[in-house]
Amino acid sequence: MGPDLSNLAAQQNLQYIRDSLTKPRVRIPVGYQPVEVVTKDGHRLSGIAKNDNNFSLQLLDSHDRLQFFTSDELREVIYKKQSLMPSDYGKTLTSGELQDLIAFLSQQIANKVERR
Repeated sequence: MGPDLSNLAAQQNLQYIRDSLTKPRVRIPVGYQPVEVVTKDGHRLSGIAKNDNNFSLQLLDSHDRLQFFTSDELREVIYKKQSLMPSDYGKTLTSGELQDLIAFLSQQIANKVERR
């Protein structure tokens, strides 16, 4: 349900990586907004909103299934205020474990495929 981290080091600096692991996010990035939907027949589903607009919503659920709803199929859409990304790794990991995680993430650079 999270972003592809295979090229993280090429896109973000060490401070951003550390802050992402230890500080709550002020804004949730587009494509990762946690939501709960209630269908017209009363079913509740939770997941991540994908391609959300006035006419439809795609929901990526916890089983990695993409579900499509038109707005007339939904009774309610509840946008969660807190990201699903944990922000307490500074408290749940030892200092050494956190440093190891940051070091690992800071080395994630996608391999370029050479074309001939």
